[in-house]
Amino acid sequence: MWIVVGLMVLDHITDLGTLASAPVFDLFGSPISMGALFWATLGIWFWTDAINLMNTVVVSFVVKHTSLNDGSAEATMMLIRYALILMGITYGISQLQLSAATVAAITGGLSVGIGFGLREILSNFISGTFILFERSLRPGDIVEVDGQMGTVERLSVRSTTVRTLDNEEIVVPNAAFFTDKFKSFTGSDEKVRFNVVVLANCLNDPERVRTILQETAAAHPEVLDDPMPEAWVEDQFGNNVVSYRLHMWSSSPLDVPRLRSDVVRAVWAAFQQAGIQLVFPDLELHFNDTPLKHLSLIHI
Repeated sequence: MWIVVGLMVLDHITDLGTLASAPVFDLFGSPISMGALFWATLGIWFWTDAINLMNTVVVSFVVKHTSLNDGSAEATMMLIRYALILMGITYGISQLQLSAATVAAITGGLSVGIGFGLREILSNFISGTFILFERSLRPGDIVEVDGQMGTVERLSVRSTTVRTLDNEEIVVPNAAFFTDKFKSFTGSDEKVRFNVVVLANCLNDPERVRTILQETAAAHPEVLDDPMPEAWVEDQFGNNVVSYRLHMWSSSPLDVPRLRSDVVRAVWAAFQQAGIQLVFPDLELHFNDTPLKHLSLIHI
């Protein structure tokens, strides 16, 4: 606003056209005028700021009035924003009217800089562009990074911000997502399977235990009915123990820890009500005829 007011004041004092055509300095033999310098600096800044504002407004409008989710809308607008910013930068540089020799000199210097100092930045930018085009990662996706589950909050030119369940932000370079493996829970299907392992006494009827496990899991409102919960008997019979594995499905990967806790508590209560015996470790000690006075302390 202050810059616009300043330009209006200058327009009353002097002719802005004459001021804009006034040369400021020479760049490798090419005169740079005041107007060209304005478009190449403040003009690009204004353009970028207006595009970011438009991005926020459009994404909010699309998410509110259409069925498109916020992740898809933000990823699409990000590509459009980068394209518009690139057009603005191209126009601003074109206003400088640089000669071919000047462009060659600047390009040569930039190539050296990119080869040494900007290589990682360029790699992350290209990786982020490919990620957006392939739609392999979008804001709102649930991923696992370094063993921690989190939600993708932002995709920028250089990096991706992931917020974990502990409300911590992990900033990951885009090249890491593009070249390394990562686990996505919402890539093509948001349904995720989780399981609970239950150890019961071998004297219990296995079919009855399986039925109680499946019915208890199905009774939870957040456990999906399709696929249905399933209970399996595993091949573990040592120490009078039978191992059961209960498979369930959820449509919200972030809620799995809470759902697992709810199901475990419900199974415990159902077992007590049905008289299903859980297992407790048994320990048998056998002594030979050695007198007790010769025995040292036994560690269990």
